[in-house]
Amino acid sequence: MALGAAVGVVVGFMNHMCGFKGGLMVAASVLAGWVICAASFHYIEYADGFVGAVRDAHQSVGTHAGAISLSDDDARAAADGFLIEQVGEGGFRGFLKLRAKAGIRMRGFGPGGIAPSWALGMWVVDLFVMLALIGRIGAGAAARP
Repeated sequence: MALGAAVGVVVGFMNHMCGFKGGLMVAASVLAGWVICAASFHYIEYADGFVGAVRDAHQSVGTHAGAISLSDDDARAAADGFLIEQVGEGGFRGFLKLRAKAGIRMRGFGPGGIAPSWALGMWVVDLFVMLALIGRIGAGAAARP
């Protein structure tokens, strides 16, 4: 929710500074803000978190076998190989498919978390909450004289 509010402030400021008064321009800026925010969040999670975890796992296994550490390109290739094996596609899109397939773990939903089918539903709810926050702030800024 804080991320939606932060993007909403930026979108609201830009709408006000650019003088957007029409609903279509405000809606387009809100959608662009959400896409940039969501894609950036998940890409950082993929590039730093997932590929970094693959590199760390290789190093912990390689320590016993005397292997050298992976370069960035080799770590990404190893991560892509794992993703292709698991979901049939590598890279960022494969990572998103893996996340959807794995589901979401949240407190209060038991040790297994939320089933994968519900994970997509949670992403849709997250989308609407963030769009509502960004849209409300953006529309409020556009309505100001």
